[in-house]
Amino acid sequence: MTPVLSTDLLAIVALVVVLAGAVNGVAGFGFAVVGTTVLATTLDPATAVAFMILPMFAVNVALVGDLSGEDLRTCGRRFVPLLVSALVVRQ
Repeated sequence: MTPVLSTDLLAIVALVVVLAGAVNGVAGFGFAVVGTTVLATTLDPATAVAFMILPMFAVNVALVGDLSGEDLRTCGRRFVPLLVSALVVRQ
């Protein structure tokens, strides 16, 4: 049986996402920290993380969209070695 999401739960999640977005807009960071922590006070931590995955992905895609081509290349040079080492260690 599939659990049904209540309207109250969806309203709480939406409110937390808006609050986390406001914190991120003011401070420039903290979307994931605030959103996941506040949701974890209402839901179990695994569910809180699951609810925050899509909004966090959307925020990061929006931020990447603001980068210039040179900024993207700089990020690639900086983070590709970390990704490769994580894949090698995982094997």
